[in-house]
Amino acid sequence: GEFLSDEKASYHLIETKAKNVITVGLQHGYNPENKLFLNLHKSDFNKKNYLKDNINYSPKPNYFLSQGEQYNSTVKNALPKQNSKIIGSLKYDHFDKLRKNKVALRKKYSKILNLSNKKILLILTSISDYTFIIDFFTEWEKFSNWKILLCPHPATDLIEIKDYISKKHPKLEIKFIKNISSYNLIPISNLVVTGYSVTAIEALYFNVQSIRLYDIGTFPIFDNEKLIPVFYRNSDFIKWINNYDSSYNKDLRIEQLNLVKKYFYLLDGRAKDRLWNNIQSLDKNISGLAN
Repeated sequence: GEFLSDEKASYHLIETKAKNVITVGLQHGYNPENKLFLNLHKSDFNKKNYLKDNINYSPKPNYFLSQGEQYNSTVKNALPKQNSKIIGSLKYDHFDKLRKNKVALRKKYSKILNLSNKKILLILTSISDYTFIIDFFTEWEKFSNWKILLCPHPATDLIEIKDYISKKHPKLEIKFIKNISSYNLIPISNLVVTGYSVTAIEALYFNVQSIRLYDIGTFPIFDNEKLIPVFYRNSDFIKWINNYDSSYNKDLRIEQLNLVKKYFYLLDGRAKDRLWNNIQSLDKNISGLAN
């Protein structure tokens, strides 16, 4: 569990009804600072600040395992430093293997998807951002040297996206991807375009530039990072594409990996090992987690 309402209820019940049970919270996904319900404050976890019935006191786990320092620094507002540790992201334990097989992946999917020698622009939508992302491509027909692939969020109706494009942008040529994981497509792409999705950060691990397209009338639920340009207007996006250079840059690569580490620690395939090593080190005195 994390610090969501239903999980807080579980922490409370366990603390009051099962005194000898230790609870461990685990960061599941991308928790940017603008996701306010996951932005923790010290005062919420201090019983001294509230009435004797603790009605405003927030329950919490005994320990918490974060993906990276980005969220771990927030968790320290709720737990003692020694009870909060970084293990990386369990869902990215296969990334190192993918990175090492980029050439083979490109060859495989170029043939399957008939990509020829065009540059690949991969659109990765979240649950509710596909409309304004697509609207940024009103002038795209001039960029014939790019192939657009769209891989929707699993919870999004692909038919709904197709209907929107056919009505609003009938000239826009997009290849819709349904049965191939975005994790296999990111490494072979030249540019990843998203809105709110964490894939903007994932792409940097594979040395693939990413950008965010954002509807200025909505609340941005992502952290603003200088390595990931954010565009609010179609004209700025088109201008940037015209000048985009995907050449390898050693200094930029170092910055990319540092940013990835900030959110996901080490993508070395060993997050699961760090998870179990820490759990096995727990004792009923809540004395701390293993390094």
